[in-house]
Amino acid sequence: MSISFSGLGSGLPIDDWINALVQVKQDKIDVLTSEQKELQTKSSTLSSLNSTYTSLQTALTKLIDSLNSPSADIFTKVSISSTEDGKENPAVSATVTNLSTPSEFDITVQQLATQTKFTSNKMDGLKRSDTTMEELGITKDGSFTINGKEIEFKTGTTVNELIYKIDSSGAGVNAYIKGGTLVLQNSDYGEKEINVSSDDAITEDGKTFAQLFGYDNKSNQTLGTNAEYTLNGEAKVSSSNNLTGEDTGVVGLNIKLNSVTTEPVTLTIARSYDESATEAALDEFVNAFNKVISETDTQTASTGYLYGESNLVKIRNDLRTGVSDMVGNGGFFKTLADIGISTGNAGMGVDANTSQLVFDKEKFKEAFTTDPNAVKELLLGNQQAGTTGVMQNLKEKLEPALNGAGGYFSARKDSINEEMSRKAETIEKKNNELELYEAELRQQYNYMDQMIAKLNQQFSYMQSQLSFMFNTGS
Repeated sequence: MSISFSGLGSGLPIDDWINALVQVKQDKIDVLTSEQKELQTKSSTLSSLNSTYTSLQTALTKLIDSLNSPSADIFTKVSISSTEDGKENPAVSATVTNLSTPSEFDITVQQLATQTKFTSNKMDGLKRSDTTMEELGITKDGSFTINGKEIEFKTGTTVNELIYKIDSSGAGVNAYIKGGTLVLQNSDYGEKEINVSSDDAITEDGKTFAQLFGYDNKSNQTLGTNAEYTLNGEAKVSSSNNLTGEDTGVVGLNIKLNSVTTEPVTLTIARSYDESATEAALDEFVNAFNKVISETDTQTASTGYLYGESNLVKIRNDLRTGVSDMVGNGGFFKTLADIGISTGNAGMGVDANTSQLVFDKEKFKEAFTTDPNAVKELLLGNQQAGTTGVMQNLKEKLEPALNGAGGYFSARKDSINEEMSRKAETIEKKNNELELYEAELRQQYNYMDQMIAKLNQQFSYMQSQLSFMFNTGS
């Protein structure tokens, strides 16, 4: 900004005049700036509301995806039972996922899989974890390999540090001390050897690490065993006690062999309706729906930032009436109110003026217990009959809001961003013009002030000359 001043030569309030003229143009810029802020607020409001609508879409999708695959079906669950259920230490335990096929297995366990162990020579120094390699008779720094992985040590390395190096070497073994020995144990089960080798002499009598510890003696190694079991009368072998779908032929089924059995254990996989998961999904839907309606009403009211957004109001009204639609699917339940989702008191129908939904969970449980398939048909329709349910219809009503290219939120935000960009350019242009205008005013008024100062000087000179003339009688 230019330096403010009053007319030095004329004594006129030039600075006040300039400020007043500049303020007239500044007021117009302030209006544009205020409009820009309103657009920014509207854009952020749209983003927040967009997230709310997306949450409703997610809740609907979770229900609708139940039609696509068993793993996504929240209406049913897969469970497994055993003839050993109730036993404190079952010989066989198992888990399943929603992908597991209903089936039955008779399992007899003849032998568990065990891990290979390689036990060192007994050494008094191995009874303590703080014993150094030097105290074990090692006089030189050196190294050795386990299953091809090299492990280095120094004479000052302790037993505890050596065990840490072995465990973190990636050799696939775990080390621990037991009764003055250093035991190497395979991480995996089954008949897998542990190979220990070393070349450099590390003691005064020329022994290598493997020789000193006795890992060159294969008799110190006890090979692990494979699991032996019978599955539905077929003898099988596994290098692990944990059987997967590859062993059983059933996806998602995992069986753990805990002990040898004296008689077959029967495992039964069954699919049944899941009331709790369905209730949780509907509860999520009701909460998401209520939030959409509530926030939309707030923002489109006369005091809201999205007042006048008729397209948004239409989408909101379509959703609101959608929850009252009667589904012509031939099923036992026709509306959401029939399964406990309504407005106001339990059992009250949902009409076109719905604002907030209420979930009567007791009524839902009664409906689900009576006919879970009919509940699912109300919500998701019947694919064989070619009908759709309430949830598909609601998701379809959401599409005008959330479609990527032409959806309300996407298109409206693009429009506002373009308007904000144009307004920002206008504000910048007018600010530049205002600076030039003020500079021009100050130049003109400064010139005027100088002229007035000169005229005042000339007038004063004339006055002094006239006064002299009259006083001298000339």
